[in-house]
Amino acid sequence: MIDTINAESLLCVVRDIGSTVMAESGPQEVARMVGHKFIDTFKAQGATLVVLAPGSGNLALKLHLGNEYWYAQWSKTAWISRARELDLSADSILYLVVKETPPQDWNQAETPQSILDLPFRYQDGMAGFIRLYFDRPVRFGPKTINTLKIMLHQGACAMEKSRLIQKQRTEYDLLAASTAKLSTLGQLAAGVAHEINNPLAGILLFSTNLLKKAPPGSPFHEGLEIITEEVMRCKNIITELLEFSREKEPTRLKVEFNNIIAKAVKIIENEYRLRHIILEKQLAEDLPEITVDPSQVEQVVVNLLLNAAEAVETEGRVVIESRLGGSGNRLDIIVSDNGCGIETHQMSRIFDPFFSTKAEGTGLGLAVIYGLVRNHQGTINVSSKAGEGTTFTVSLPLDLGDFTGGSDVWGQTGPHSGH
Repeated sequence: MIDTINAESLLCVVRDIGSTVMAESGPQEVARMVGHKFIDTFKAQGATLVVLAPGSGNLALKLHLGNEYWYAQWSKTAWISRARELDLSADSILYLVVKETPPQDWNQAETPQSILDLPFRYQDGMAGFIRLYFDRPVRFGPKTINTLKIMLHQGACAMEKSRLIQKQRTEYDLLAASTAKLSTLGQLAAGVAHEINNPLAGILLFSTNLLKKAPPGSPFHEGLEIITEEVMRCKNIITELLEFSREKEPTRLKVEFNNIIAKAVKIIENEYRLRHIILEKQLAEDLPEITVDPSQVEQVVVNLLLNAAEAVETEGRVVIESRLGGSGNRLDIIVSDNGCGIETHQMSRIFDPFFSTKAEGTGLGLAVIYGLVRNHQGTINVSSKAGEGTTFTVSLPLDLGDFTGGSDVWGQTGPHSGH
C-alpha cells in the first residue's frame, strides 16, 4: 500500500514544523511538537522520538508518543546503537522494519504492521531519529519521500535551536550568578583593602625609620629590612587590588598613539637596563590620533612590558609594535617576548584575578589590563608557546563613540600569568 499526502497538506506540515524553530519552548516541548506533527501527518498509531547529545552521540532525550502498547522496551544502549546504524546509512531516508522486532520486545504480543525509522539530520550532524508505528503496511512514493526530507531537516533544526537556546540560557544564568558574586566580593575586597592599607602605612613608616637607625649588618637591621620589604609587597598587592576593583569610565582625549607608548617605555627603561633586556621599538609612522584615556592606556602598556620583562628574566628580548588595525578604524599595540612562554593548561586562566605562575605574583596585573581594555571597548589576544615566548595584541577603536560600558574583551584562548 502506498501512502500519499497531497502537496498542500505537506506544505502546511513543513511550515508548521518550521515555525517551531522560532518557538521559545524547551527541547522536550519542541521534540514533542515535532513528534506529534509526524504522527498526525502520516496517521501513525504512535512514535518514539530519540534525540542525541551533540558530539558524544549519547542519548539526550527519549519520548514515547501515541499508542503506548507498541513501544519497544529497548535499553538506552539499543536506542543509541540504532541511531548509529541510521547515521552510517547516510544515503537512506526511510528505514522500513516490518515485524523485525520479536514479539517479546513489545508490551503486547501483537506487533505493528510497519515500523519506520526516520533520521533527523542538520548540516553534517545527526540530531536523532523518530520511529513511527503503523497498524497497516506502509510505503511512500518518491514525492512524499522528497517532502519528508524537508520535514526531517526542519524538525532537526527546530530541536537543535531549542537545545542551543536552553544552553545559552543556562550559561547566562550561571554568568549572572557568578557576576553577582564577583561584584559582592569586589566591594568586600575594596573595603578590606582600605582598612588594611592604613595600618600598613604606619608599619612601613616606623620600620623605615628604625631601619635608618639600626647598625648595618646587625641582625636587627636585617630583620627590619625583611619587615620593610614584606610590608611594601603587601601594599603593592592592595594597590593592585584596589585598581582592579575600580572600573571607572575612561577620560576621553584625542592623542598621538605613539606618544603614549613612548611615555610608558620611558617608565620601564631603567628596569630593562638593570635586567640587560633588549627593548626593540617598531612604531608605525603617520598613525591617526586616537580617542582614549591616556593614563589608562599607558598603564596597559607598562603592565605588558613589565610582564614581558618577568617572562624573559635577564638578557632577553622584547619587541613593542604599533600599527593600524582592523579596516583602518583601530590601532594595535603588540608586545612580544622570547621568554618562558605559557603552558597550554594555563592559557584559559591567564586573565583570572589572583591566578599567577610566579611565586611572588599577585595575579592581578593582567586582570587590571583586561578591565582597562574593556573600558575602551577593545580586545586583547594572546598567543604563546612554552619555552619560546608570548605575544599580546591589544586592539583599540580610534574613537570610543557612545560609551555605555565595557564589552567582552576575551579575544583569545590564551593567557599569560599575571603580576
